[in-house]
Amino acid sequence: MYKNTLLIHIGTPKTGSSSIQHFCYQNNELLMSYGWCYPRFENFFNKQYHEINGGVFCYPDEFHIMDENHPRCETIWGNILHDLESYSVILSNEVFWYHENWEIIKEAVKKWDNVKVLVYLRRQDLYLESHYANHIRSGETKDFDEWMEIFLNGDYRTPDTEHREGINYLQDLKNIEKIVGIENLHVRTFDKAQWRHGNLIEDFMDVLGIKEISGKKIVENIIENRALSMEKLELYRELNRSISQGERNAYGFFRASGTAKLDALFYPDMVGRKKYLLMNQEQRGDIWERFKKENEEIASRYRDGKALFEYKMPDGVVWQPMLSNMQRAMIGAAFKFHLNEYAEMHRHGVLLTMKALCGDRQMALYGIGRCGKELLEKYILPFEIVIDNNPNVEKHVLPGLKVISSHEIEDWKSLFFVIAIRDSDEIERQMRGHQLIRNKDYVLGIDFFELVNWDMSKFR
Repeated sequence: MYKNTLLIHIGTPKTGSSSIQHFCYQNNELLMSYGWCYPRFENFFNKQYHEINGGVFCYPDEFHIMDENHPRCETIWGNILHDLESYSVILSNEVFWYHENWEIIKEAVKKWDNVKVLVYLRRQDLYLESHYANHIRSGETKDFDEWMEIFLNGDYRTPDTEHREGINYLQDLKNIEKIVGIENLHVRTFDKAQWRHGNLIEDFMDVLGIKEISGKKIVENIIENRALSMEKLELYRELNRSISQGERNAYGFFRASGTAKLDALFYPDMVGRKKYLLMNQEQRGDIWERFKKENEEIASRYRDGKALFEYKMPDGVVWQPMLSNMQRAMIGAAFKFHLNEYAEMHRHGVLLTMKALCGDRQMALYGIGRCGKELLEKYILPFEIVIDNNPNVEKHVLPGLKVISSHEIEDWKSLFFVIAIRDSDEIERQMRGHQLIRNKDYVLGIDFFELVNWDMSKFR
């Protein structure tokens, strides 16, 4: 790498991007001592986690940045360019790999003359197995063989985002090459055997040109996206089949604790005992053959002829579903029982919290769109007033509950506000303008209420 480089790490998905991001986030001072900077942008957002880095561009709704002309976006680019005057800068997010985010790479090339792209590729058969498990987490209900056929035909869309996905690496690399130039596109392999010292972070440091780290403390509390055991994968899939998409969205985070209880019931003395595979030997060989020429061209074009992958059968035995039809029915019933029990406990806890915060003030719901209406339906809270500035909104939501605009509020201090609007920046500015304090005089609904209509990426 060269001095004052803007390095954009684009994944791909399922290649340890979260581990790299956590390492950079936790060791930014160490990186700076070697001339690299991992911007966090924490002064722009009320968040503190590794994805703030490249995520500000890849998740625009979450960070309230709609396009490259958004004022906040221009300020972020200004900070990146300022850092580039003194350091090389790392931007990382695996979602950069998807073509809808290539405009961000194009924008970077316009703004800086030394942009390089780093991508890790995973052998296609291993990627498919890992990605299927990830899709099960997102609500997939299909068996692996059916899912793989659809995926390989290019017709697959993720259950939660409807994003079209594929593993035709070569074509995507050629398109990115057109943006940055072939000399600025660095292709690495997600394969422990090819990493420096058999370690992904060491391999990434090698990319940065950092050969040895001596006398410096490294924070190694790396948080990875742990793979699901095959037992849990089967349980998750059956749960996906037994509950609605809305229930999966609103209570998806509860599945982890729910399946932990079911593991012991349906898989006694089995969990973690064997390493299982989703593909049999014939399927794996077909995948290798399907992508062989493409992978050879990638090696020739981007790796100076160095082989992209080693074709070796992974250890393990092919998984055979173990649940009977009766057990599948029991899983759905058991999980729904725990789900309803949890939901009722949560609603009761929120009610007590809101009443304690509200005190002797009137409780006001700010916003009566989809989220506000769902909140009214799911949570029995003592709202006395609803505030919405849309002149076309219905003026009577519930008997005895009137809707007014914020201009009609006479005494802001006499109200306790629950804001049921997803993009609440403007409302929060209004609150602060009246000297109201968050979590004392008002709360953001998304912090307390689990609703299907929220953008659930906020709960990651």
